[in-house]
Amino acid sequence: MHSILRNVLPKVNKNKMFFPAITLRYMETSVQTVIKRSTTSLVSLTETVMAKAYESRNPDSELQRLCDSYYTSNHETKDRFLCFIADELAVNSTQASGVMNNFLSNKTNVDSEDYVMAVDKLRQQLRPKYYVLFSQISRLENGVKFITDMRSDLRSTMNGNFDRLTKVKLRSLSNHMKDLLSLWFSVGFLNLERITWNSPTSMLQKISEYEAVHPMRSWADLKRRLGLYRRCYVFSHSCLPCEPLVILHVALMPNISSSIREIIQKTNPSTNLMNESFTSLPKDTFAAKEDSDGIDAAIFYSITSSQRGLHGIELGNQLIKRVVKELRSEFPLISQFSTLSPVPNFTEYLLSEMQSIQNGDLIKQRNFVTDEELDRLKQHFFGDYSTHSDIWPNLMKVIKNNEWIDNEKLSDLLYEPLMKKCAHYLVNEKRRGYALNSVAHFHLRNGAVMWRLNWLADLSPKGLSNSCGIMVNYRYFLESVDNNSYLYTENRQINADQQVLKWLSKSNTNSKL
Repeated sequence: MHSILRNVLPKVNKNKMFFPAITLRYMETSVQTVIKRSTTSLVSLTETVMAKAYESRNPDSELQRLCDSYYTSNHETKDRFLCFIADELAVNSTQASGVMNNFLSNKTNVDSEDYVMAVDKLRQQLRPKYYVLFSQISRLENGVKFITDMRSDLRSTMNGNFDRLTKVKLRSLSNHMKDLLSLWFSVGFLNLERITWNSPTSMLQKISEYEAVHPMRSWADLKRRLGLYRRCYVFSHSCLPCEPLVILHVALMPNISSSIREIIQKTNPSTNLMNESFTSLPKDTFAAKEDSDGIDAAIFYSITSSQRGLHGIELGNQLIKRVVKELRSEFPLISQFSTLSPVPNFTEYLLSEMQSIQNGDLIKQRNFVTDEELDRLKQHFFGDYSTHSDIWPNLMKVIKNNEWIDNEKLSDLLYEPLMKKCAHYLVNEKRRGYALNSVAHFHLRNGAVMWRLNWLADLSPKGLSNSCGIMVNYRYFLESVDNNSYLYTENRQINADQQVLKWLSKSNTNSKL
């Protein structure tokens, strides 16, 4: 509502006109009235649908009007309507309390028929009323997609300025919707598709638009990622036709890659289809055949979920498992399966740590740089004879602006401090006992090993801004994936290779104060 007024006012002020206060109040009241009417209409349709459903009458007409009205509503109306569902269509607490008390006071034998019936009655009373609404909507042609989109909106609503109780109710609604969607999108209902340059144009366009890890600049970029020694797989579902739910890009390589550049950069003409990096391919090789003899590694370099409403449902994990089976069938000699993954939010974390050091946190300073590294950085910024000693403002500036990458000497000076800090961030920084970094958490939960950190692996502006160009290989050792996943999910144990742990052992504990 206020955003609407803010969008109007600048246009008025630009023409040197001003609304009197009474007009502004009228405009605000008018906006509120529109939102209230829209919400009332959605609520009325919902109540009609529920009444017909309980009476075993067909509510399809009202259901379609409800979905159409919801899609055309603004954000404020959707927020109010979702709050209505979370509150008014939740479990009836009074009835549930009565049934629970009767159940707990009942001394019926647990093996008796009465006990089973009492449990079933309790289950029915503890099921929210919005289950009836969602089950009715799911019968529509695009009903499942509507519920998916509604949960996407709900995730935004949950970040709104609501009281604590309302937020808890919204979170409960989201969890129940997730449970329903998990059933509808279980792996048995998903279709694995390999995307090629001959796939429908609408699908190719969505593959390009949804790419979130390494954005595509042109159709030529997409063509290279679908060409020789590259694979693109998606999960699709009959309820969301022509819509890729999750997308996985794979590079077939002779060994585990340490740089994204050799995977996605523009290819150069070459007569050899199987050179050491697979990046120099002739222009007409998309019609050529692949030579499988030199392929020993499958690199998962991008995985993207396209449906925000399916957040929290294990689609990515299942897609990786299916693709591994597919690749082993096509290339039996492949022995290495690994990712080349970004480290999102590392730069933000790094700058926060530097700010703490500048504010006097000597423990963090000692864990960041050794005495020798600190002296060399001071010399670089201030010279041999300068009395300046506070390097942190200068260091934060060059990190924020990515200026350090253009200075070879400074890049060399930062190599060990940044690699040590990144290893610490990935292995030691936790949230509820699990890895704080979302990508690390995803692959560790899937059973991968944090295998190697790669310096200057992504020199794109996004790669430098997100993680100072550092990338990680999470390696999937197929024989130990299940055990690794169990150790991480149950014991919070991160399985990291010595190539990562060596950076932790280099952390200094006796730097200058």
